[in-house]
Amino acid sequence: MEKDFSIADSMTEKGFGDIHLYHCKETGLMAIIAIHSTHRGPAIGGCRCLPYAHVNDAISDAMQLGRAMSYKAAIHELPHGGGKAVLIRPDNIADRRAYFHRFAECVAQLNGRYITSVDSGTSTDDMNIVLESTPHVLGYNREEAHYSNDPSILTARGVKHAIAAAVEHQLQRSLEGIRVAIQGTGHVGGELCRLLVEAGATVTVADIDRARAEQIAQTHGVNVVDNEVILHTACDVLAPCALGGIINPDNLSQLQCQIICGAANNQLSDNRLDQELAKRNIVYIPDYLANGGGLIFVASNHINDSDVVMLDKVDAMYPRVQHILEQATAQGITPLTACNAIAEANMG
Repeated sequence: MEKDFSIADSMTEKGFGDIHLYHCKETGLMAIIAIHSTHRGPAIGGCRCLPYAHVNDAISDAMQLGRAMSYKAAIHELPHGGGKAVLIRPDNIADRRAYFHRFAECVAQLNGRYITSVDSGTSTDDMNIVLESTPHVLGYNREEAHYSNDPSILTARGVKHAIAAAVEHQLQRSLEGIRVAIQGTGHVGGELCRLLVEAGATVTVADIDRARAEQIAQTHGVNVVDNEVILHTACDVLAPCALGGIINPDNLSQLQCQIICGAANNQLSDNRLDQELAKRNIVYIPDYLANGGGLIFVASNHINDSDVVMLDKVDAMYPRVQHILEQATAQGITPLTACNAIAEANMG
């Protein structure tokens, strides 16, 4: 992060509503809650708990992710704005219950303007702790019969639909025999692998944790390669399902795919790279469009949708992606440009 990073300038540039910083010496909590917009309804977004080299890095991450949540809610026509919580994880969380109780108090102070949930570095068990101190939380373990307590299951389901729609539009094929390279075999990447294999795709996986990738590969009978190789693997679809910024100017020329569609947030190091991808005849499905299944899940929980209604909303990913690709083709613009225009119109 550059030393001259300005929160005020970044808020103006990204159209932010407000940013809240909290510090608790007793628990070691250093929290940032960034609320981008509440125009469509209360801001919704997960709580990320990761180490950061500098507080400005955490603030920037919260802002970028919070803004993406606004776009994600808008493109999927959900009654929410976007926000994000980032907890700068200390070397040791001595008392995890006290730590997340303190975070819950921070959320409660916002009086429902922000609803938190799980994200990288947090779990449904953590959200259960948050629930003890505030009702403004989703993604916790539910006792009643429910489709799933894990948003990643429906995130993967939505990404699979997005891939299928992109493959039909761009390649005029079904998923049968399509070569997909998945980078990242965590909860979403592993489930996506399972769904694609069921659909008849030929899958190759990789993960920074080679052992985890090999376990997924063995479970589903797919190929595994080193994490450093996966981006350059010849395939029809590259599915980034790890952390962001994975597509950058240094590796753009080495990509050997026709479609990029995955679950990772902020896959492009710079959104202007979508123009360069288009020049190389690579179709980029905007991440906030493809990975919306998890947000649909928690938003559906917020209004107590039945499982049938919730799954219908996730399965609407296929025609939604089709429509955006058709619109982009007709107008001679990239899918990201088309997607942004629809989301911004929906945000009002």
